[in-house]
Amino acid sequence: MKTLINRLIFCLKYTTRLPLGKDRPLMREDYRHMTPFLPLCGLLVGLLSCGAMYAGSLAASMLVPAAFTALGAAFFTGGQPLADLAHMSDAFLPWRRREDVLEQLSAPRLTWRGVLAIVLAIVLRVSAVYILIVNLSMMDAARMVVLAAVFGRMVLASGAAASVAVEAGPAGKLIDGVSLGGLFLAQLLFFPLFDIVLTDVIVALYAMAAAVLLGTVGAKLVSAKLRGITEETLGMLSEVGEVLFLWASAFLYVLYESVIK
Repeated sequence: MKTLINRLIFCLKYTTRLPLGKDRPLMREDYRHMTPFLPLCGLLVGLLSCGAMYAGSLAASMLVPAAFTALGAAFFTGGQPLADLAHMSDAFLPWRRREDVLEQLSAPRLTWRGVLAIVLAIVLRVSAVYILIVNLSMMDAARMVVLAAVFGRMVLASGAAASVAVEAGPAGKLIDGVSLGGLFLAQLLFFPLFDIVLTDVIVALYAMAAAVLLGTVGAKLVSAKLRGITEETLGMLSEVGEVLFLWASAFLYVLYESVIK
């Protein structure tokens, strides 16, 4: 039990800005240990982001709570997923050599590509939440914000599980057998959360499959270039997963309202 608690604390430390000990680089074994707890960390970040959204709802404009949601997510995670997305946008260019990519990832400053990636991610997140708030109730929009955070961490969990098999090279397995156990435990937490909130088993299964596919394929594409996985890769996958889920929710709602109804 003590070991499980320590692993949960480490996962919270890695995915939030909670002061839970000294920082240290992620090791290969850490990916295995924290994978089962990532959906819980996403739930915590999502709930805290919703608190920020409701604080912003005191304003007259619906754009304010949408902006507060993005600010809350950045604050409670220390902005790490956004920073990772920016560094990957700076470094990961198709024509660059592996050595050049790794050198750019270690650079302390961002180029215009990294700054543009941060601005674009924030704008996309705020606009998606705004669409949900305007077209749904505040409570329903909050549900989507929570599920987006859980979805993003499930993408991260899938990427972390895939990263354990990276040493086999681009031709290796997508996910090795040992990592499947941690990924399965993460799914046991992920699926009930989606099923309870959405009250739709089929949609919950689709969401789980999409998260696993996005995280696994994303990690393998990066590993094919770098012959390994960096911390920035996992943070980027989490941020991209969240934004994609929010926009998919907004798009499907608008499509349902305008076409199906």
